[in-house]
Amino acid sequence: PPPHTTAPPATAVATMDGFLTELMVYQGMSAEEARCVAKVYNATTVSTLSQLASLFTLHDAYFSSIPGPTEPNRMFALSGTSYGSASNDWVRLVEGFPQRSLFDDVLDANKSYGVFSGDFPSALFLNSVRRHPSRIHDHSTFFSQLAAGDLPDFAWIEPRFFNVAGYPEQDMHPHFDAVLSGTVSPGLHFLHTLYTAYAASPVVNDTLFIVFFDEHGGFYDHVVPPSNNIPNPDGRFSSDPTFSFDRLRPPVPFV
Repeated sequence: PPPHTTAPPATAVATMDGFLTELMVYQGMSAEEARCVAKVYNATTVSTLSQLASLFTLHDAYFSSIPGPTEPNRMFALSGTSYGSASNDWVRLVEGFPQRSLFDDVLDANKSYGVFSGDFPSALFLNSVRRHPSRIHDHSTFFSQLAAGDLPDFAWIEPRFFNVAGYPEQDMHPHFDAVLSGTVSPGLHFLHTLYTAYAASPVVNDTLFIVFFDEHGGFYDHVVPPSNNIPNPDGRFSSDPTFSFDRLRPPVPFV
């Protein structure tokens, strides 16, 4: 695969056999270090997510929108397009993206929404969200509204992605120790806290709880992502890197 921070060459063929090459050649890891890319978690290790998957609906053919980095995939998740962006271009992110999003659809339907985040939500890269700062909240507000049965019609929840002022991150990026045994426990703990509170709340029988991810993080997967008849969502193209938005990225969990 291409480096985690870039999109693939336009002519790249997804053979799913370049994971070790990426880490050893492009990232400079040793063979021992690079072995981590092909390791897996058993159901016990990730029990929170595996139990939700076994008890409820698991979509096992949900692919990330582009074989590129984080923010374009998050824009796709929120709006169905990255508006021609195929990289974490901080100039464009700061300027903001102008396209319609899920949040616009919610408001057009005379419904309410809230964005709940542990630090800086990616939803704020959308200009339409920036126009409604009163709808941006922290996690404590989410849990208090949840307990009171007073959530907005659509709640978008993002974990804390950074360790800030002693508050640790809550994402599922593996944290590697000296023996290269990665752990995704911070993200699992956050998911467990979310679902436990949700299951005990007054809204549990009236809401849909969805868990999904922006992209797979570059770890090994044998499933070749689709690259035929993938429609470009809005006719836009990326020039740096060159990308036509006509292929997908490896699958991610969707529960």
